[in-house]
Amino acid sequence: TGEKPFQCESCSKCFTQRVALINHMRTQHM
Repeated sequence: TGEKPFQCESCSKCFTQRVALINHMRTQHM
């Protein structure tokens, strides 16, 4: 349904999977 419950606190991007958020944090905010 397009729900993206995992939101990045640093840039407000949202992700459908927790692993996608973790990967984003590692690659974008490290």
